[in-house]
Amino acid sequence: MFMKTVTEKLSAFAVLFAAALLVAGPHPASADTIKLKSGETLEGRITFEAADSIKLEVQLSASIKETKTILKTDILEMTRTSPEELAFGEVKKKLPTPSLLKPSDYQSLIEAGPTAFLRTYPASKHKSEVEKILKELEDEKDKVERGFVKLEGEWITPQRQLEFATLTEARKLNLVMRLIAGQANYIGALRNFETLEEQYFGTPGFAEAIPTAEQLLPAYGQRLTSLLQSVEYRNQKYEEDKKLLDEVALAQVENARKREEAQHAAVVEREKAAGIKWLSVNQNSKSSLEEAISQVKSEIERLKSYDKAALKEQSDKLVAADEMISEGKLDEADAAIKEALTITTASASSSKDKSTGGKRSSSKSSGPKKASTYAAALAQKISEKRLAIADAKKQEEADKKGAAAAAEIAKGAGLPTADQIAAANEPAKETPEGEKKDIGASLTELMAQNATTSGAKKEETPKSSGKSQSVSSKKKSTKEEKDEEDEEEDDAKEKPRRSSGGGGGISFTTIMQIVAGLLVLTIVVMKLTGMGGKKG
Repeated sequence: MFMKTVTEKLSAFAVLFAAALLVAGPHPASADTIKLKSGETLEGRITFEAADSIKLEVQLSASIKETKTILKTDILEMTRTSPEELAFGEVKKKLPTPSLLKPSDYQSLIEAGPTAFLRTYPASKHKSEVEKILKELEDEKDKVERGFVKLEGEWITPQRQLEFATLTEARKLNLVMRLIAGQANYIGALRNFETLEEQYFGTPGFAEAIPTAEQLLPAYGQRLTSLLQSVEYRNQKYEEDKKLLDEVALAQVENARKREEAQHAAVVEREKAAGIKWLSVNQNSKSSLEEAISQVKSEIERLKSYDKAALKEQSDKLVAADEMISEGKLDEADAAIKEALTITTASASSSKDKSTGGKRSSSKSSGPKKASTYAAALAQKISEKRLAIADAKKQEEADKKGAAAAAEIAKGAGLPTADQIAAANEPAKETPEGEKKDIGASLTELMAQNATTSGAKKEETPKSSGKSQSVSSKKKSTKEEKDEEDEEEDDAKEKPRRSSGGGGGISFTTIMQIVAGLLVLTIVVMKLTGMGGKKG
């Protein structure tokens, strides 16, 4: 459940991030270049041109533009970029694509980039290059639709995502943390770090996230401190401004402030109930700001106690163990996990205690104590693999016993065994094409042979009995023989012929042989086709 929630959050962020790139992403490349006689070069977009001057719009930052008025007498050289070249420059910016994009994001990139360019400039000299960009975007979209995920330029297959789920999710969270930290969303980034620490401790994603957290905490602290310094002035200004309002406007302003405070209180309560560490801050509340600043200071000190080198070493060994599990080296993986778990403990116990004058402390470290959730996940994987292997062995033994029982039944009923059926199904190496038999004919022949053999054994006893009685039969007189023949004829006329094994009916023994044969044949066919196995 937790894994699904994390994935949904990452997916939602990917949508917002892609939208930001498409809507407010990098601004157009400078279309025009102005070289001044002073030696200065300006790049931007000429928005107005008069007889004696021009106006140049210059991009100062991602969200700030400035328009400069330049006299033509100060211009040494002016180069204008054609709309086609400007559009081509925008198409080239579509690559490389960012991480975690969805198919719909790729479709937006395609339509806003190469497709729009080719539609507007079908005969452009850049047509072939734009078509290559279009092909690459379509190929990446196809990969995402087939379940691949792009992380920092690396494509992760669906199979690897499934096999290394913990590792992959940690990488995603670490990436998102760095992206939103770069957008000054400090609380969001710290919450991602909180999730990494609680759910993915021991992964490279968590070890790599610590330096990012150490950088954004001071920045977040500075913002909180600035808000705290101005909170009294802002609240005082709010009270003074209320005095200037009429009764209706005053009521509206006060109600708006009350709703804002109530909404914030409700959000904080929900966050506390969810166990969230980094709570939303009320910028108009001195106590809320002070609590947040205190939390930042405490977190900075706490992170200092982490042995980052040891954590990285541990994560590398756990990743190696994860690979061993995928290769089926379960005993080696188990040993590697146990070795990895000793690294952080040894590092913590060998850390220097400042209170003992730099001597190694024999007591437990005061640093963070966290159980490796990654190691626990790997141990669970090993347990599941071993259980699956044990179940497979049990199934194999059951299959062997079933095959042996079927062979015994076939042998007793004079029917072909599984080995005979398999042999009959294999064509002779040097048999001419016209002489090859199908499996049905082969099985029929085997059954006939076995039936003949069984019948021959049954006839041995009557034949020997007939020989022992031949001497006594000779002693019978001709008259006695005649009388016996007459009596047999009379009996044949008076009584209906009884059905026997060789008569017109089917004996019970024959019926049982047929039923047993069909049963054995069904079992053998199911074994050969892989049917009837243990349900997964």
